[in-house]
Amino acid sequence: MRTGKSQTSGQNLKDSFRPDQESKTAANTRGYLKYLLEWSQAKLTLRVQKWSREHPWIVVISWVAVTLGLLFGALLARENSFMFQSENQAANGELLEGVVAHLSPTANSLIILAMLVIFMLTSFGTVAAALIGLGLAVTNLIIITSLLVLTRPPLSSEDIPAAIIIGLVGLGTSIDYSLFIVSRFRFKLRTSGNSHEALELAGASGGNANFASTIVWTIALSGLILVRDQTLTTIAIGTLGLIIIALLGSLTFIQALLALLETRINFAPLPYFGNDEKEGTGIWGRVVVFAARHHHGSAIAAIIFLGVLCLPLFQLRLAPLLSQSTLLNITGNITTEAEYLFNLVIIWAFVAGLTFVVVALMSRSFLLAVVTVLISLLSTGAALGVVVQVFDIGWFKELLGFKGQSSTIDRGLPLLLFPLFFGFSMSYQILTINRISEKLEKGSSTRVAVINGPRVVSGVVVSAGAITRTAITLMLVAQFAAIQQLGLGLVVSIYLDAVVVRCILVPAVLQLLSRKNWYLPVNQPAENR
Repeated sequence: MRTGKSQTSGQNLKDSFRPDQESKTAANTRGYLKYLLEWSQAKLTLRVQKWSREHPWIVVISWVAVTLGLLFGALLARENSFMFQSENQAANGELLEGVVAHLSPTANSLIILAMLVIFMLTSFGTVAAALIGLGLAVTNLIIITSLLVLTRPPLSSEDIPAAIIIGLVGLGTSIDYSLFIVSRFRFKLRTSGNSHEALELAGASGGNANFASTIVWTIALSGLILVRDQTLTTIAIGTLGLIIIALLGSLTFIQALLALLETRINFAPLPYFGNDEKEGTGIWGRVVVFAARHHHGSAIAAIIFLGVLCLPLFQLRLAPLLSQSTLLNITGNITTEAEYLFNLVIIWAFVAGLTFVVVALMSRSFLLAVVTVLISLLSTGAALGVVVQVFDIGWFKELLGFKGQSSTIDRGLPLLLFPLFFGFSMSYQILTINRISEKLEKGSSTRVAVINGPRVVSGVVVSAGAITRTAITLMLVAQFAAIQQLGLGLVVSIYLDAVVVRCILVPAVLQLLSRKNWYLPVNQPAENR
């Protein structure tokens, strides 16, 4: 039994997450954006999910009908048999053929696809659950591809790399969004036995996390538009379109399917992976607990490890990087180091700054937002360091199958890697923050919540990272050095974020900060400021 002091501490932290307990100064300072976020999550997403659960057949039939309608329209346009067929649509059809050609079914790509299926099965736990995630991903790709063929202006072969990036990043995000909801639903179904209650709780937790993640993705991808480069703008708009469709699908299509399946979601469970163990009791949950209990050593070791991976950045040669002919066709008008660094700083500062604001509003914590941004910057630097080490310096280049590829880092890589990685990283961070908030609202003390929050989501985060990494690994078999470099950077950064950051560094830092995690200047009494 907890002491009175511990209960009071937990209650104080619990109250700090309630909008109605805030001071007028804090409310006025955070302003309308906070209330917009809360209204959108509490009203918009929950109402959409509730309606989808109450009318599942209408939602499923409508989703499938729209998908098939767009697909048939695109196929008719491609075959030049549709009355409104245009040269633009024909050119876009040729672009799709080019994408398929560059991701042709070689032995390596088939192995990667097989690994993707295996990771999906082990992550979702049952065949039925995995098929739901795959269904959302496939329908999303069909919808965005069909819209591309039917509506976009003509695209040339130079746009093939952008199309590959959009498709694979969107594929990973779609599966992640499904996993966040389905895994939560299966756990609640095991513990409560009530499918309606489980679906409602899964929607409130996973649905809200997906909504907040989409906001961060919007910020991250908007940073690419600031450079006013056509290729970066295409990647930003296309990827954001896929992510918005994934969000809509997770709030409607996934909810409807789960409402129809109910307990049948556990059909064909996988041995060990489909068992009924409690959340956070797997190997990654134990790693989180160990890191939190030994927080000083864990934090120092993780920071040193990531810092060492950043060291090759000091050997990055900007002059060759600017003079090369980039396959991504990015920033062709930039000829000086000053211009390049200016655009790089614009993107990184915009994404990091606005993400800081959103995380601070969601968590109601200044320090937690600072830690989140700094850790993501460190992870991005580590991933860039690995790419420089492989492609620029040449370590393990032949071993990884990049022999004969360009020895110069593509100038579009630093511009692209940070926003794309930030989107994935913040999705996992938001999921972690939500679970910590849940623990605090149930009366847990800060020290307990900052351990149990990351612990219970550790398995989901590592699984989501594994699925996303595997999907993006397809970039490594593309016939473009620039795509291979971006693919390697994303694979490394997502791996570091899911394992080193989420399971070791974040629990250790949160435990080090303890109650200071929730420090927000406008919430402090005058004598404590």
